[in-house]
Amino acid sequence: MLRRVVALSFAIGIFGFGTRAFCQNVAHPLNRAQTLEPVLEILDRAKLSGFLAFTGTCNSLSIRDFPEFPPLQAAPTNVSPIEQLRQMLASDSTMQVTEGPAGVVRMIETDVPTDVLKIRIDHISFDNGQPGGPRPTNSPNIALLYITGTPEIKSFMQSNDAVWPYGGIIGDSIPKVPTTLSPEERSHILGPLDNVTFAEAMDYVLGHFPGIWIYENCPRTKSRQRMIYFRFYQLERTGSSVTVQ
Repeated sequence: MLRRVVALSFAIGIFGFGTRAFCQNVAHPLNRAQTLEPVLEILDRAKLSGFLAFTGTCNSLSIRDFPEFPPLQAAPTNVSPIEQLRQMLASDSTMQVTEGPAGVVRMIETDVPTDVLKIRIDHISFDNGQPGGPRPTNSPNIALLYITGTPEIKSFMQSNDAVWPYGGIIGDSIPKVPTTLSPEERSHILGPLDNVTFAEAMDYVLGHFPGIWIYENCPRTKSRQRMIYFRFYQLERTGSSVTVQ
């Protein structure tokens, strides 16, 4: 069942975790994605998904889950999830939080370029190209490769001298992932998606794989071209253990 998607340009919260758990996450910089665990818990409880966008430096490419997330502060748990997020991001003076129709919330740093988010894509195929006919795409980050592999996104990257440092590829090499589970056993996407913006395509993927997708923009420097980082993250529960994947 598709979950309602909340577009959050940055969604970091604590719901039922408290300050102690937040500090524990910050104490493990080599697994920065775990910092997203509290927000993913909030979204999971509320049956929502999110979008996080911010300006960074991309200087942590050698560190697992390298995005340098904006500063956070503790927030009370006796308020709505959206209000929690507002209070947690209050120390970021560039963050704007708006709530649109149908419960869509956008939290956007004012200095984040939205050019890439507005690119209109004519056609996206989520068929993984396996022999024997179409197979479903059963991973959000594989779906991301299909989106970034479209001519419109590749043309944008080239014309803007930008790179996407995701495994050193920009959609030119799409993994052929075998499907070992039936559609009934695992979330999946199968079939095309036409005439959508990049952001709409990413939200579409979230409808199938609840979690969060991030957009980190790292401006050009004297020695480096612009970097744009995208990725989906989800909670993974194994018994009593919870990790961010």
